[in-house]
Amino acid sequence: MSLITGIVHNDYVMLTGDRATIALTYDVFDDGKVTKRCFSTVEIDTPKVEQLTTKVIIGITGCVDIGVKLRNFLRDRVKLDDDLNECADLLKFFIRELETDTSDEASWFLSDVGADTSVYMLGFNDEGRQGIVSYDSGLNAKVEVEFQGASDYMSFADGVGTKALDDPFELMESQHPGILTFMQRADDIHRVISYANPRLVSQQYDLITLDREGNVTVSAFSTEDRYGELAGKDVGVFVSDVNAIYAE
Repeated sequence: MSLITGIVHNDYVMLTGDRATIALTYDVFDDGKVTKRCFSTVEIDTPKVEQLTTKVIIGITGCVDIGVKLRNFLRDRVKLDDDLNECADLLKFFIRELETDTSDEASWFLSDVGADTSVYMLGFNDEGRQGIVSYDSGLNAKVEVEFQGASDYMSFADGVGTKALDDPFELMESQHPGILTFMQRADDIHRVISYANPRLVSQQYDLITLDREGNVTVSAFSTEDRYGELAGKDVGVFVSDVNAIYAE
């Protein structure tokens, strides 16, 4: 379990990811169906977001085993300047290979709707268009590729506590859709959700940005020193409407 967010906006893309790792005890029946039994927090710092090529960054949430296999597969095969389309093709190939290898335990989770393994690659293609490649495990799951159109930006939040967020990066009328605004919004999302779900989402998170010139920045943050602002407040309201944070 974990929490990641992403933004695609004109000349740059951005990913954030917490560092929590959760142990999952499970049973696997003869037909390959996975039954989850219990969760427990593991004290391991596991970065969820990183740079993949000069044009692509990647974030993974869900089953750590699949995430490790995927990262290792892509790292071994990508070229330094592979664009978003080429990385998407590699991801599709990896998913097909894993789905057919029933001897690999990771393949059981790909078709399990409850496993909730998601992969996001954000970046640019060789024509200069920016977009998102996404994959959510489950029956008949596919790798989706979407490029930014006429809208100001594309965004997502995935993981613990995000199902209640209709549009996690929806801006108020007074806010400009710039990178500092989106960084602040991502910080608010991590702060509120980690406060409400301390077992499943870590106080620490990483933020990575990549622009179309290939410049990348990586930063680490902690939300713990700002938890006091939430004391006595209805966190459930904040989780369902992040704009409530700005209204205070």
